Order: sequence, then C-alpha cells, then structure tokens
Amino acid sequence: MSRLSDCGKCMETTNRATRQDMGCGYESRVRTALPWTPHPSSEIDPEDVTTCVGYTSTLPEVIEAVRARAHWSKGSLDAYTLGPCNENLRVAIEILDASANQLDFAQTTPASQGGLRETGGPIEPSFEQPRAFTRQR
Repeated sequence: MSRLSDCGKCMETTNRATRQDMGCGYESRVRTALPWTPHPSSEIDPEDVTTCVGYTSTLPEVIEAVRARAHWSKGSLDAYTLGPCNENLRVAIEILDASANQLDFAQTTPASQGGLRETGGPIEPSFEQPRAFTRQR
C-alpha cells in the first residue's frame, strides 16, 4: 500500500522493471504492464487502466479536482475558484463524484443487490489483482 501512495518511496525501494510492470507514470511504458485495477464490480475495464493509481492520484489536476469537489459539495465552488468554474474542472469534479458514489455503493450494498458487502461492515480495500481480470503476458 505504501508504494501506491508514495511515488518517491516506491522509486527508492522498487527496481525499474517492477515499476514498469506496475504501470509507473515515471517510467517508459511497457505493453505487458499490469497496474492495480479496481474491483471487478467497478465497471472499469482493466484494459483501460494503463498507469499506476499512485501516480495518477498525485497529479496536480486530480488534486485540484479533489479539493474543488469539497467546495462543490457545499455549494461554494465559485468562492474556491474565485469566480465561475471552467468546464474542465466541472467535468473533473463530476467524474470524481461519480467514482466516489460508485465506491460508496459498492462498500455499503449487499452483494445480493450488486454491491461488495457480504455481511457485517464495509469492505476493506483490497490491492490484489482480481483473478478474473489478470491479463496473460
């Protein structure tokens, strides 16, 4: 998990070939990369995931969307952006919000109703590659 949230630590402790296999955004792309992918119920095609989630989640555009979403959810987006919000940021917020809602649904809805929850509390995040989506090398 620490590798997914700290690119610097990952680059210090993980060899280049492994980082390329993980889809590291700081390394040249390899066709056989298998970056972490969301749970199969997320409706995201694993073939569309080409870059490590740790890299993409630390991009300035993503951080800006996360911060703006907090203001948007309270109805104060224009105050955050010091004026009207541009369309690109609005779309980024919508994508982020839809993904957050999808995760919330998956964690709180019983598996019998299309969610991930078997019994008891919410699902703990898993960073293992789902077997059903493991690509052949």
